[in-house]
Amino acid sequence: MKKTQVSIEIVIMIGVIVIMFILISIFSFNKRAEAKDTEDYLERRNECLKVSNLISGVYTSGDGTIVNANVKHVISVYKDGIIEVEKNITPRDSVSCRYFGEIVNEGKFSGDIKLENLNGAILIKNV
Repeated sequence: MKKTQVSIEIVIMIGVIVIMFILISIFSFNKRAEAKDTEDYLERRNECLKVSNLISGVYTSGDGTIVNANVKHVISVYKDGIIEVEKNITPRDSVSCRYFGEIVNEGKFSGDIKLENLNGAILIKNV
């Protein structure tokens, strides 16, 4: 076997290994991005359910009940029983859920919020 033939085979083998490494890196990057998107969705869904449970709890606890909470994302609460939690980057990718109760005001809230039962209707405001 000639020395040049061995060198060419080594170069081809190194090239194949580099290509395999690149393909594995691309696959790993895509999976990591999908996992991050899923984690973000679940975090926003959890936030939505948390606010829904707070509204329902304050509503069923009766007049005069006050609860303070903190929300990490921008939430939109509507009088028709829907809550939307927006993605910080693009609002079009919002997560929604429903709540039980009647609210006085609808709007967007974030950070520290206060929920108060006023005669059977919930007032939500930023603190």
